[in-house]
Formats: sequence, C-alpha cells, structure tokens
Amino acid sequence: MMLQVAQAINPDSLLEKNDFLSRFWKDVFLKAEEKNASDIHAESLVNQGFCVRFRVDGILQTIYPTDSSKKIFEATDFIDKLKQIANLSLLEKKRMLDSRFSLSLTESSYRACLTPGLEGQNIVLRVIRQANTPSLSDLNLPEETLKDIRSSALKAKGLFLITGPTGSGKSTTLSSIINDCVDAKTEKVISIEDPVERTLDYVQHEPVSKDFPFNDAIRSALRQDPDVILVGEIRDEESCGLALKAASTGHLVFSTLHTNSAIGTISRLLMLAEPYQFAESVLFIGAQRLFPKLCTHCRLKKDDLYYREKKGCEHCSFGIKGRQAVLEYLCDLDPEDIYLFQKNSKALEEKVKNKILDQIFALSEQGILCSSLRENYV
Repeated sequence: MMLQVAQAINPDSLLEKNDFLSRFWKDVFLKAEEKNASDIHAESLVNQGFCVRFRVDGILQTIYPTDSSKKIFEATDFIDKLKQIANLSLLEKKRMLDSRFSLSLTESSYRACLTPGLEGQNIVLRVIRQANTPSLSDLNLPEETLKDIRSSALKAKGLFLITGPTGSGKSTTLSSIINDCVDAKTEKVISIEDPVERTLDYVQHEPVSKDFPFNDAIRSALRQDPDVILVGEIRDEESCGLALKAASTGHLVFSTLHTNSAIGTISRLLMLAEPYQFAESVLFIGAQRLFPKLCTHCRLKKDDLYYREKKGCEHCSFGIKGRQAVLEYLCDLDPEDIYLFQKNSKALEEKVKNKILDQIFALSEQGILCSSLRENYV
C-alpha cells in the first residue's frame, strides 16, 4: 500500500475547468455535501459500468448513472479524473493507493482509497467535515448512560474507551464527551488522531503520519505535561501499553478499539496486555453502534410496530432520516472481575448496562428505529 499526501496540483483548480469531467466531479462533491454523505464510492462494475454512489445515513444511494444519463465516457475516464483530483498516481494500475486532500469548494477533507478491480479501478472517498461537535445531550442517549459517562469522564485519571466498527461514530462520541466533561481552558489536552476529524477549542491536536506514528506521538504527549490525552485508536500491544502507562500514572486517557461489544473489549485487552496492567485503570468501556432512524413523516405503523417506507418521501432517503447512536457499556468495574474474567465471564456479562438489543427494542417501540432490526440483530 502506498500513502500519498503531498498535493502537486490544487484539486479545486481541476474542478473549475469547463470540460465535462471537471463539471461532473464538481457536481458530485457538491451533491455529497447537500446530502451529507459520509462516503463517496466511484466504482467500475462488471454489469453496470461506471457508477457513483453515496452512503447517506448508512445506506448506499446511486447518484450516477441515472435513467436519463447517457454514456459519454468510459469508466477509466471518470476514474482517472478523480485520481488527478485526489492526487493519486495515474500510472499505477495494480496496487492499492491511499491519499488525502481538501477542497475549498466544500470546506471538507477527504481520505481516498483506490483499489484495482475486475473491470477497472475503484475509489472510495471518506468525507471528513469540520462540523460542530454535538453535545452529549444531542446524542439522545438514555439519562442513566449520560450520568455514568459524565461520572467516569470527570475522574482525574484512568482509561475511558469507546469501541465499535468503522463508521460507528466513536470519534464523534469521544469529542462530545471531551467537550462536555473536560475543561480544556485549565487542563492540558492533547489529541492524537489519524486524521484529525474535529478540532476542539484549547485542545492540542497532533495528526499522525509516516514520520510521526501513533506510538511516537503518545510518547511525545507524555513528555508535554498533559492532563488529558486522546489516543485516536489503540492499534497494537505497544500503543495499548503506552495508553495504560499514561492512565496509571495520573492522566485521563480517552481512546477507541475495534471490538463489537463491551465484553469483547475485555477479551481484546487481555490479548494486548496482562490483567494487572489495566484492571485498576479502566473507567468505562462503551460499545457503540449507529442505526438508521425512521423518517417521522413516512414511517409505517402496523400492530403497534414501526417500519420503514422503502420508497421514502420528500423529507428523507428511502424512509431513513439520520442515525441513532446505541451504546452498551461497563463502568465502576471491580478489578477482581477482570482478574477472574478468563475463568468466568458471566460476572461481567451481568454488569453490562443498556445492552444493545434491549435498546433496539425500546427505540423501535418509540418509532425511532425500524422494528425489523429486532429480528435482524438477534
């Protein structure tokens, strides 16, 4: 894999040209902003040819081709133009490439990932917006959850983890917690991220790079008299060890892990560290998911259950409008439970609060989530 960061050509200038492909991609980027797309997929497909799709509220929507659009160019023409905009090598055809770029046009940044396919190359752009950080209350989490989050995040030291798959809103939730619970004016807060997605007032943001990787950034942060450290992701044994060292030596550390449940996070930590290294440091483990919210204008009700209107309406996309965070978690952990976890996990399983499935049932009864999730998630 090759990572390309330097920008030889201003991507905005490529979009201002008056040829068809420049106008096409300019329109795509503007539409992605209008629809608040999280990802842009430019695909070379076997049967459909060239295709552009947006991920909006977790669902892929086809933007091009439309029923009325005519095939003027080949897929390679569209892809090559986007490669120029994203500063990806036009000569490379067989390897995976990554790059980053920004557009003044949209005031957004993008992470590009190019991969070779059967019918040509495919590019996925992750859209990174400098949106306002939502407050904890805006996340619409249960009051008990908010109380426990605040109680843990207000501690002077320890490790606070939010886990979940890619795109589950972990970074947004952590930013909201830090914004609400940490006084960055009077405390030294260092954020180590790849990339920096949201900037917070009075926070020292440090983007990692090939020359300044995560583990070096954590070591550097520990030498800068920090009170709070945000480690964008615990990736390996070394980063886990450094985060735990910081948490056990008087610092409050926030971070993320790619695990699917609160209990699964304990198992993952045991793969990365010994129980004595984290049993007394872990303050909070939250496993998060994002689920599509029903459009309140067109949702269907049947036998006191709510379902999605798949055609949607003028207010939504295919019956979906926004996404809802769902968080199960462990807090106020007894170190003894962690020591005994490998022999008997039931003690901790019984302490998981607001389990994801329980919340799905509650939110579907309120008409916020589709009732079909109840069957699909079991």
